[in-house]
Amino acid sequence: MLLALSLLALQESPIVLTRGQAEQMAPKELESLLLADFPHRHINNVRILKSEESPQPLQAIFFEEDGQAGGGYFCTARRITVIFDTVHGRLPEGKSDLQPNARRRRFNVHAAPLLAVLGEPATDEACATVRKFAQMAVPEAALSRGRWYVEAVHALSRDAANNKLRLPVTCVDETANPDAACDGERALATLEWRNLANVELPSASRGPTTQLQFWAPRNWHVEVTGTARIESVTMRRVHPAPF
Repeated sequence: MLLALSLLALQESPIVLTRGQAEQMAPKELESLLLADFPHRHINNVRILKSEESPQPLQAIFFEEDGQAGGGYFCTARRITVIFDTVHGRLPEGKSDLQPNARRRRFNVHAAPLLAVLGEPATDEACATVRKFAQMAVPEAALSRGRWYVEAVHALSRDAANNKLRLPVTCVDETANPDAACDGERALATLEWRNLANVELPSASRGPTTQLQFWAPRNWHVEVTGTARIESVTMRRVHPAPF
């Protein structure tokens, strides 16, 4: 198919695809074509970015690696993103550049770290079966710091489950009403870690706390402060997003 033709040109010329061509290729073909020069582990999922509003030219293709044991209860993996731009490398210059099936060139390939928390010590075999990972929305230089916060809160949740927690937890359940208090220790003890969705370190835009976000159905946001140790924990159960 397109694979043989494009692999020959990989080292000498840009890789060019249309949305239609990409959608007709098998996941393994896309991997071999687009990641031939980008070191990666086994890919278990390939997804082409689509617009829900109207068809657009090819913008990005996502590749998700198998997880591997990352120590303790943790699995690590990466989401590799291939970004496409116009064939001439500039902003769209006319209608031809905006057509859904416009030719697009591979512009950039980068990887974002992912993390999953198991209910038992992680192994490579167990991690390879995980398909739901949390995104570590932290700078590469601070990745180990983000991991430290996840480990610390995970340890606190185990302490809470074993009635050994020595730290007060502020808890609000907005699904009842905006200021409804809840049992913080119980909420922490019953966190569904397989639904960890996102980890964010403090920033100018979101404030001085580290936040762990959990997917539905519980929709917990856990905010923690502290540097050498966790000093405070605030849990807030939010309304599901309206979409």
